[in-house]
Amino acid sequence: MGVAQALDGLHRRGEVCGGLRPDTVELDGNTPVLLPAGSDPEAPGEPWQAAYVAPEVHAGGRPDARSDLFALGVLVHEMATGRIPFVGATVADVTRAIRAGRFVGLDEHEPMAPPSLTRLLATCLAPDADERWQSARDFGRELGWTGALDEPAPERLEDDSRASPATLYGVIGLAAGIVLSGAWRACG
Repeated sequence: MGVAQALDGLHRRGEVCGGLRPDTVELDGNTPVLLPAGSDPEAPGEPWQAAYVAPEVHAGGRPDARSDLFALGVLVHEMATGRIPFVGATVADVTRAIRAGRFVGLDEHEPMAPPSLTRLLATCLAPDADERWQSARDFGRELGWTGALDEPAPERLEDDSRASPATLYGVIGLAAGIVLSGAWRACG
């Protein structure tokens, strides 16, 4: 079962992960394993940690399935670009950006990104939980259907400092593979 399916199973049992971020993912050989969050996800100590906390949780609400999908969107964005989608020097700056829905879209970080993947992640990062994917199953299904690797990329920019299309599509394929593969163990 892939991570989206594992999260779906967790959510169907009435549980949430509540701490999905890079420091909670470890490789066991080729198998990504999700570890418990080392700190309270509701009180992140670093700006990058704050980026993984959904706006409703920053506002004092309890995490739910949609807040896990928010974190999954941030994780996939960071895997594809090497950067988090929210800009800020402090936790407070990042929190304000998250709550206002001000993020740098995948296509802004990587102009060669497939438009369908950009839309998929923008849906994950919506500040209103009701406007996000409502289930991990739907997210995983949509990620598999994006056709991200089949879409024509936008015209190559003259600035060669960006990732090549082959590199970017490889990273996106890896991210999709990790999210959809049967290798990632669920939270909990």
